[in-house]
Amino acid sequence: MDKLSRATLDGEKDNSISIVRMQDIGGCRVIVENREQLVSLNNSLNNSRTVHSIKKINDYTVHKKTTGYRGIHRVYQCYGNEEYHDWKGFLIEVQLRTKLQHLWATTIEVVDLCEGKSLKTNPFNADKDWIEFFQIMSDFLADDDGFCYLDRIAKEEHKKRILELDKKLTATDKLLSFNRVFSDDNLMKEHAKHRYVVLAIDMMTTTVACTFFTNKESALDVYSQIEDETRYNGLFVEIDDIKNLQKAYPNYIIDTSFFVRKFEYYTSRLY
Repeated sequence: MDKLSRATLDGEKDNSISIVRMQDIGGCRVIVENREQLVSLNNSLNNSRTVHSIKKINDYTVHKKTTGYRGIHRVYQCYGNEEYHDWKGFLIEVQLRTKLQHLWATTIEVVDLCEGKSLKTNPFNADKDWIEFFQIMSDFLADDDGFCYLDRIAKEEHKKRILELDKKLTATDKLLSFNRVFSDDNLMKEHAKHRYVVLAIDMMTTTVACTFFTNKESALDVYSQIEDETRYNGLFVEIDDIKNLQKAYPNYIIDTSFFVRKFEYYTSRLY
């Protein structure tokens, strides 16, 4: 878990996370359709009667994170309102997001994986161009969701800048390249005889190679070799059925083409 050993986020404060003070030891996520449903759900949770006590609520729809992340995080202390329980004091973080907020959050993880940029975990030391790209996309999506309002001048300024960033980073090309790997029918055909898959993501060419294994030790050996190469990012997946790949790793295996379609719409004359 890299959260236990993350570098400082602001270049000054200690960011090491001990088990004692980790907020998100346990967690779950709820994805709703739109802003109306998100607000309604959050209000319902605020007014609900429960044996669990609320420790903290971070509303990132009001004050977005440095990266542009938006959503609502509710930290509960399990059975905090009970006198005694075996699980009393255990912390659970519940994340509430709209579909567009979730689209943004999962796409930035894809870029973190493919580019090795640590945009999500270490934004102050991450690539400034990628950070700005996602900040602008966050504003577009929030405007679409109804969480903020972009006037015509703001939209045009955002459009101009994000098109410059896309050209410099080849951002949308890289996202589509990654997406093509998981629409390959050959991946589905391999699942019947293999239990493990190792993905080698070339950070220079954005190509992805998939190798399947029946033996775990062999898969881990190859994964370790990939991780030793600075040019590549590796991903090791243990699966019973390749059809469950997306469910097992939803933060990595997503349809990035929808994010690109949103980008194309926001930079068009229609928006």
